[in-house]
Amino acid sequence: MRSNINKYPRQMLIALLLALSPIIVVGGINYAVDPLQIYRVQRFVEPRFWNDQRSQNAGKIRSYLASGVYDSIILGNSVADNFRPSRVEALLGWQKTMKLTIDGGSSSEQAFTLEKALKNGKVRHVLWCIRADNFMGDFAEEWHPKRKMPIYLYSVSPLDDAPYLLSIDTFNFALDLLRGKSTWSNDPDRLNYWQSEKHIKKQLKYNTPPNLRDLFQKASNTGCRARPDTSGIYPNVDQNLLNLIKKYSNVEFLILVAPHTRQSLASFQSDKLARYLGVQRHIVFASNTMKNFKMFGFENKDFIVGNLANYRDGIHFHSGVNEYMLQAIKNYLNIIKIENVDYYLSEITEKLCNFEINSNFEAMIPLALPEENKAMERALTSQRVSYLLQQSKAMIKQKEYEKSIAVLDQIIERQEVEISLLAQAVAQRATANSHMGNFMKAASDYDQAIKMTPKHAWLYAERASTRLRLKDYEGTRSDCHYLISKWPAYFRGYWLFGNLKVTEGDLEGGIRMLSRAIELSPSSSRIYADRGKAYSKMGDHVNAEMDFKMAKAMR
Repeated sequence: MRSNINKYPRQMLIALLLALSPIIVVGGINYAVDPLQIYRVQRFVEPRFWNDQRSQNAGKIRSYLASGVYDSIILGNSVADNFRPSRVEALLGWQKTMKLTIDGGSSSEQAFTLEKALKNGKVRHVLWCIRADNFMGDFAEEWHPKRKMPIYLYSVSPLDDAPYLLSIDTFNFALDLLRGKSTWSNDPDRLNYWQSEKHIKKQLKYNTPPNLRDLFQKASNTGCRARPDTSGIYPNVDQNLLNLIKKYSNVEFLILVAPHTRQSLASFQSDKLARYLGVQRHIVFASNTMKNFKMFGFENKDFIVGNLANYRDGIHFHSGVNEYMLQAIKNYLNIIKIENVDYYLSEITEKLCNFEINSNFEAMIPLALPEENKAMERALTSQRVSYLLQQSKAMIKQKEYEKSIAVLDQIIERQEVEISLLAQAVAQRATANSHMGNFMKAASDYDQAIKMTPKHAWLYAERASTRLRLKDYEGTRSDCHYLISKWPAYFRGYWLFGNLKVTEGDLEGGIRMLSRAIELSPSSSRIYADRGKAYSKMGDHVNAEMDFKMAKAMR
């Protein structure tokens, strides 16, 4: 009896261990691999970094900054993402620099991250790019309404690690790292750096004439009457910025006010702009006795904020603006002090009184990297070509075929045009030549366009139609066979093949093909008309008359 009693605890222990074994395995692997590098710099695999800054910054702080190798940090939200640590080190003479930006980061989130980074006592320099409108609130505690800050990752208490160690997401990240399948970045210098061809396209879209007109209409121009709010009641600024500068007096703080576009500031109502300007004035006056602080501002610079070509929206400037501001900081330019803050802020408001929309890519600040400038030039070329293609299309519609061809020749002669746009230009020229009766030239252009972009059914259909006009029946047949085999649901292959068969005298075969085309495109009057002609040639005047009536009704 006693032996049975002793056996039960052992069985229960074994059962408990078996039940907990998956949790133990997951927790053990997560701790050993440590994908976010919370406990140590990755040692089993090449260090990689997640682009979720709220989570990844915890690992940067607890493993990298704590090591003492890094003595400088970059802080801010997405407006600071394009500051590369390597450039900060090179221009400002700082040692190893770590970027701790937070996309959409509120003032409280940035302050929380900064204090965690400063607590280890290793950081000596902070470059903090702030949005003054993030610090305008009446409440000191302001967190992002949707993106939750994983505060437990920043805690050194082992009891707070359970959500990380027992997470299936962490486990999957760890497995991806071990299997070499992780898509995370291995370059901390370019981590969260968003300047890319995708954002260049956003930049161009932001600067299109329709959008510029909308932006101008949104500008109230009431800001020129605004004066900075001098109430001195800015709890958000006091708690999330000034308290940290004062508390860590051995750390150098370079505060950079991210420049809004002049249009963006012109869209502010007077009371909002007064508060916006008041934030900057309050920072300068309240920090007057702090020797570890400098603030830089650029919103009085026409060539930056007055040229929308530098931006992809009202606040996000391109990488070249980041580079320019770093150069200015290096040379101690654009510093805002008690002696000049009121004049600086008055310059901003005065320039709003005579506000005009300006978008000039030729006068734009160059982007930070050579490859980015090449990408910008390609994008601008594509934009110009797209505009010329629209012009040409309108000319064809107005039957100005020679003018259209002259415009298209300009595009085709360019060497730097992307292949898809070049193919469009060649195809449009073929269309213009076809309307003018130059079918040989049109067929040659369709040949070129198909070689450039062979996956467009309509090009084969246009060439087949042109070949049919040239009585190149074998060429027409070849295109029709390809169209029907490659795109069996595309009606034009059957339509053209039907007309070819009728032309060659195969009336029954032609009617079958034309009937199939009608099944696929029952609202096309021209196909009914062509089938009516085929019926008429066969002597079937009843069906011919029905098709002609259908065609007439659809026109």
